[in-house]
This record gives sequence, structure tokens and C-alpha cells, in this order.
Amino acid sequence: MLNFAQRRLGILTDLGVLARFRPLRLAGGTYPYHYVLAHTGGLLVAGTRGERSPRPSETTVRLQRIASSHNLDHRLGINEFFVDLAAHERSHPGSMLHAWWPDTRLVGFSPLSTAELYSWIAVYLKSLSRRGPRPRNGVS
Repeated sequence: MLNFAQRRLGILTDLGVLARFRPLRLAGGTYPYHYVLAHTGGLLVAGTRGERSPRPSETTVRLQRIASSHNLDHRLGINEFFVDLAAHERSHPGSMLHAWWPDTRLVGFSPLSTAELYSWIAVYLKSLSRRGPRPRNGVS
């Protein structure tokens, strides 16, 4: 049975806003679906940001790079970290997620305050200890 998010992902995929792929498992089989912006989604994002619209070939190359990336697990882990911070923000009044950065932005990042970075990590680890680790394999 599909949950609400899975139905929404299916609708957005049918509309061409999202594309999906299933990475192969080394031991055989595949992981659950992973969703990325398709060309229509790229056009919508570019339009809302006032940016140049991507060409279809650019969208295809971007999707292929993501799907075949050797650091896909790393990127999923970074996204999970920020998802957990956002969830913490929603459930803890007074806390605030100031920015959601992709791994490309984090290269060479040096925090303004080491104490602030440690507090983020502490919140993340406390959150994980309460609910246990989640699989980082996309939405099945």
C-alpha cells in the first residue's frame, strides 16, 4: 500500500516533474527508487529563480551523473542529516535551520563557531539515538 508521499512522487513522476532511478546492489537486485528533478521540474525551478532554462540534454546529463555517482551514498547521508535537522526544527520551538547546503557547498566549509557545529551534531546524534538509524535508500 502506498503512503501519501509515495503517491505524490508517482504523480510528479507521471507529470514529468520528477524522474526516478533504482541503483543496482553489488550483491544483486536493486535499491528502492531515488527521485530527482526531470526536465519539466528543472524548467519550473529555473523559472521561479529567474534563471536560464536548462536544455533537455543538460537535464539528461545531470540525471545520469547523479544516478551513476560513486558518492551517491555520501550525498544521501548529507541530505538525511539536513532532513533530521529540519525535523528537529519543526518539533522544537526556538530552533531554526538557517540553511540547507548540498555537499558541493560544504567543500572547504569552515564553521564560524566550532561550538555551533558541535551543537548541530549533538542534536543529530540525539535524534538518531531516540529513533534509531533510518535506511538511506530513497523511497520504495
